[in-house]
Amino acid sequence: MRHPRPSQKLAPVLLAALFVPWTAAQSLPGAPSPPDAQENDDWNHEGRISAGLSVTRGNTRTESGQLALDHRSRSPRNRVLASAEGNRARDDGELSVYNLRGSLRHDYFLTRRLYLNSSASLLRDEFRDIRLRRTVGFGPGVQLLDTERVQLSAETGLSYIHETRYVQDTQREPAWRWAMDYQQELESGVTLFHRQEGLVVLDEPKDWVWSSRTGLRFPVIGDLAGSIQYQYDYDNQPAEDRKAYDSALLLNVNWTW
Repeated sequence: MRHPRPSQKLAPVLLAALFVPWTAAQSLPGAPSPPDAQENDDWNHEGRISAGLSVTRGNTRTESGQLALDHRSRSPRNRVLASAEGNRARDDGELSVYNLRGSLRHDYFLTRRLYLNSSASLLRDEFRDIRLRRTVGFGPGVQLLDTERVQLSAETGLSYIHETRYVQDTQREPAWRWAMDYQQELESGVTLFHRQEGLVVLDEPKDWVWSSRTGLRFPVIGDLAGSIQYQYDYDNQPAEDRKAYDSALLLNVNWTW
């Protein structure tokens, strides 16, 4: 007897994951109607560049640095988010961390709460045996909270992963994606933020990855701000002789616009 592939078994679950957020949000009290086509379609833009550097000398000799860019554009019907991040470190003259990542996301709002999401991302990480991971995806999203002080969104959908490695074979796989983006302004201009994203390979549910960025941003002077951030990346099936996770605690300076 021919057994169904794991992805076929997951198909009903994926369909439910795609449509449950839509029906749940519509059933909430006061679910808003679609944006009026006559609304002002002006765009609002905001973003930040953050950088951090650490150097130690003496019994240990290390250098580490991070550079990151985040940009967000919003109109009544559209939201575009672009981000890029690079991390590099040396320990006693030997390269110990080197990774680059970037992503681009577009949300098209069907109502003030529900939207269609499309995304693309790139990742390069020599120490995780990832020469280049390309991911594209689409699916529905829900803007659960959207006030001057608090924003919270969640989304799910289908993705396609094309990953080339330094040692292991190239992988091409469909996957299920879920993500969450949370931001809240606290007292004295301090902002709490948390972003996370996960991917589960359809044919091999044990093959999944998850990443998160959590921290606080606080004003310093003018357009300058500081931030403390904890970043965590997990691979449930890492390459041979690699650890499953990478984590870092970063203190950065930010320039915002």
